[in-house]
Parts: sequence; C-alpha cells; structure tokens
Amino acid sequence: MPLAAEEIFKMGIALALLGFGILIAGFIMAASGVKGKVKGGGLILVGPIPLLIGFGRARNKLIALILVFFIVILIISFLPIFLK
Repeated sequence: MPLAAEEIFKMGIALALLGFGILIAGFIMAASGVKGKVKGGGLILVGPIPLLIGFGRARNKLIALILVFFIVILIISFLPIFLK
C-alpha cells in the first residue's frame, strides 16, 4: 500500500521539526557549558561501495550492521522490479 503524497509531506515536516529540536537542544547544552565526549561514525554509500567512517571498533561494527540492514531493505524494495 503506497503512501499518499500528503502522508509523505507530513513525515518530512515531522522529521524537520525533530532535527530543529535536536539542534536547539545542542545549542542550549553548549551554551550551558556541558562538556562531553564526542563519539560518532558515519556511512556513505557511493553506488554499491560503502565507506565506513567511525571512531572505535564497536562503532564500526554497528555501522557495518546498519549497512547490511539497509542493503537488505534496498534489495527487498527493488526485488519486484527485477522479477518483471
């Protein structure tokens, strides 16, 4: 059952508001002098080639697991097109 354009628009607005909320929370924390460690990582897909960027072994394993999950979802999404 495909999503209507209106539903997709509402989800986009909700995600944008969530992003702004996270930004505001970050600014407030930085202004109040809260100090913390920065931990992070990232995943960039360039065509079929994944580029993993991470800090620490545990982060890289988590990012690799997320990558596998997204590739499985991508394959499932395009399977009907390939089977035509």
